[in-house]
Amino acid sequence: MQTALENLGTIGTGNVEVSYNATVANPRYEIKFLKDLASMDVPAVGFTPVETFTGVANFSTVAGNSPQLLDFGVTPQGGPANSAFTITFGSLPPVTTGPIMVGADGDETAANIETALNAAGLDNGAVADVTWNDIANPNTYTISFTADPGAITAAAAVAANVFTGGPDHVDNFDPIDPGFNPDPLNCRIISQDVYDTQGNKYPVYFRFFKYGIELGPPTVSNWGCDVSLDPRFEEAPGYSSTVPNGYAAIDMSLGGPNSDLQMGDQQIRRLYNIQFDTLGN
Repeated sequence: MQTALENLGTIGTGNVEVSYNATVANPRYEIKFLKDLASMDVPAVGFTPVETFTGVANFSTVAGNSPQLLDFGVTPQGGPANSAFTITFGSLPPVTTGPIMVGADGDETAANIETALNAAGLDNGAVADVTWNDIANPNTYTISFTADPGAITAAAAVAANVFTGGPDHVDNFDPIDPGFNPDPLNCRIISQDVYDTQGNKYPVYFRFFKYGIELGPPTVSNWGCDVSLDPRFEEAPGYSSTVPNGYAAIDMSLGGPNSDLQMGDQQIRRLYNIQFDTLGN
């Protein structure tokens, strides 16, 4: 996933990091933009489902290193665009490849089959290549072996599981809710030094975040900003949203609301409904 994003001309190598977070209630892949992209309002990331290839294929018992014919009911190119299938080997225990993408042509599909067979553990120097029989029988692929691949009795290509995608991971919440803490991946924290009348310097921390994103078109982002005198915000020792004046939400669309931040207290002031012009500046 990271490689595919880096290959986009608008992103490039080293400007994005993808990781899998299994520690949250709903495990997810997290996309983090880096360097210059980290400070930009990157449009919402969407997903395109992978359709399935409905053809079924079988090939006979493997004997030694004899070439085997993988015979589909229809040519994989006849399946939906961007479709995928898997191949299961009837060994003990059965082995199933990962999703094999249908290529732009039969040759590309053959290369994808070869890669998937090797990745499934059928390599060991056994798989020489997979070729598409485009003229003799375009519904078939020949798998050649350089050595006995082992006790493989049958294979069937079936539709791969469909990845249906899902909504972008955005923070949809009531911005007034003091129990909501913005996801670190959807935030940007900056600081600004301020001075009292004696010239003493104090840093103030601003945590900007997006919430309630409407995918549109057009895409609309609602912006909020938490203000604190501690860069740890709700993680600061002694902070409590239930303590009087510990937390306050300020609607910036009301035209001039105000609230205090007291030195020495762990407080958060949440500004929401921040107003922008029609261009999003």
